[in-house]
Amino acid sequence: MRYTDIDLQIWDILWFAVDKNGYIGAFTSGGSNVVPEFVCCSKEETEILEHYFLEELEPSTVCIFGVAYEDNDLMRDSEALSQKGLFCFDMSEQAASNYDLLSYPQTPLSYVALPQQIRDLLESHKINSDFTNAKTVQIQPPQA
Repeated sequence: MRYTDIDLQIWDILWFAVDKNGYIGAFTSGGSNVVPEFVCCSKEETEILEHYFLEELEPSTVCIFGVAYEDNDLMRDSEALSQKGLFCFDMSEQAASNYDLLSYPQTPLSYVALPQQIRDLLESHKINSDFTNAKTVQIQPPQA
């Protein structure tokens, strides 16, 4: 099932992408419609990936914060995901199509280290970015 425009505006969607180095990024949309088409086209795929990264993958590294830590759900989730090797970004309050870095792992998780089922889902989730050098990632919303 596809995300509708209304879904994108009211839900804070957690979605995942692979950068040009094969590292994994976790993005929270903040109720914005600025998500890639590969997210919009399948709620089920997004939910499978969310379950894997939040519930199945074990912590393996240290989280480093890219912003000042605030004790809230977003920062706790970001910390937990970065401890699993993911770079974490949240919808920018400054620029409509940017996601800002919240936290990153000391040792990034590589796409090739993931189970085949998860790699297969992420195959279409590649973006032309380098998470290791990014303070922000720009995303173009899907075309209407």
